[in-house]
Amino acid sequence: KPVVHNTVPPKVTHFSYGLRPFYVASELGHRDKLLVGILTTEENIDSLVLAVNNTWGPLLPKIIFFTPFSRDVDFSEKYNKVLGLPIVQLADVEDENFSKTKLSFKMLKYMYDHYANNYEWFMRVEDSMYLKPEKLLELLNSVNSSKDVYLGRPGSYRAKGGDNGDDNLYSNDKYCYGGTGIALSRSALMKLAPHLENCLENALTEQEEIGRASC
Repeated sequence: KPVVHNTVPPKVTHFSYGLRPFYVASELGHRDKLLVGILTTEENIDSLVLAVNNTWGPLLPKIIFFTPFSRDVDFSEKYNKVLGLPIVQLADVEDENFSKTKLSFKMLKYMYDHYANNYEWFMRVEDSMYLKPEKLLELLNSVNSSKDVYLGRPGSYRAKGGDNGDDNLYSNDKYCYGGTGIALSRSALMKLAPHLENCLENALTEQEEIGRASC
């Protein structure tokens, strides 16, 4: 079981909720700009999770950490109640059978089920990542979230060992690297979510499957 050491308590968000959406359609819908889902594990809570929650996390509209379901019966008491960390344990994902692909797909489904109507953008990142919130929000404000947008650092499935050896991103199956973060517009998430279970059953890798389903 994890032990809570003398850790620095998490900061309260300082994000300005007075920030208005860039597009009129979003203004009428009164949606916040961004929900960031952060993939993590129970063993990283006292280190990477607290680091995120005390640096760039509070500068974004909303962040949620997602972990495999814990066997520790005091998990919620220690982390959600005492430390006040926004952590969700995902059912059907356990530490001994940990799969980042399964965790990521379950996280996207959770965001769809609980927050689809509350945010313009949904982002998947990992706990070791560092973000510049002001730059991220500036970028997202310049893109129309009412369109189907799948945003991230581009990669090519065939370029990773396919038959033709061609690494041209414009002629091959494309996806975004997970390590640098993947952002989906609300419209894209709405279309992706119904296919997540099927993608999980036939997955190549997480990033490639999200890319194939989003195209």
